[in-house]
Amino acid sequence: MKDKLKMFDGIVCICTKHEEDRWQKQCVPQFEKLGCMNKVIRVDVEPPNDKPHYKNCEYAHYTALKICKEKKFKMPLILESDFYFVTENTDFVVERLPKSLDLLARSVDSLRNVDWKLFFLGGKVKKFVGKVDDSLIKVSTEHTHAYSVNPNYYDEVIDTIQRNLWIYLDWVYSRRKYANLYSYSYMTSRIIVEQRGSEKEDWRSSLARKNFTNLVYNQLK
Repeated sequence: MKDKLKMFDGIVCICTKHEEDRWQKQCVPQFEKLGCMNKVIRVDVEPPNDKPHYKNCEYAHYTALKICKEKKFKMPLILESDFYFVTENTDFVVERLPKSLDLLARSVDSLRNVDWKLFFLGGKVKKFVGKVDDSLIKVSTEHTHAYSVNPNYYDEVIDTIQRNLWIYLDWVYSRRKYANLYSYSYMTSRIIVEQRGSEKEDWRSSLARKNFTNLVYNQLK
C-alpha cells in the first residue's frame, strides 16, 4: 500500500504494554490504512526506579526523541497512543482524511520557509501568533499527541525535556518559564489529528476545537 505519510521518514509511537488493546484496535489499523506500518517504532518505557519524580509520559517523549536522533530521522512524527487522524467531521476547524493529507503535505513544505523547532498536527492552541500561509500557522500550543521536531534542534529539545522530566510536557513546550520553544512552534492550519479513546481524551479534543475556533479561526476569517 502507498505510504500516505511519506512526508515523515520515521514515526515513533508511544504505547505501553498496558495499552496492548489500544495498540491493536486503534494504532495498528490507522498505520495500516495510512500505509506506513513498516516505519513505525513503538516505544514502551518507564522512568528508572531511582527517578520516581520523573513523569511517565514525559520520559517516554524524551526516549522517543532520542530514538529519532539516533535513527537520524530528517522529519520525524511523534505520536501518543490516543492519536486519531480524523475521518468524519462536521466542525469547520478540523480537516478530515483524505483532504487532511494534502493539507499536511503543504504545511510540511511550508516549514522550509520558517525557522521552526516544533510542528503540531493538532492540539490546544494557547496563543495564535500569525498565519504563514493557507496551510501553516505560528502558535503556542499544548497537547503532544501528534507533532514533529526539527532535527537541527534535536539536542536543544531533548536537553530541555531532560531538565524538566517532572514537569508536564505541555507546559515545557508552551510556556516561557521552562524554555523558548514556543517561539518556534507551528501547526497545520486546521486540526487534522485529535485524541480519542476515552471520555478524557474526547474532552481534550473538544477543548482543542473550542480554543482553535476562538483563537485561530475567528482571526483567519
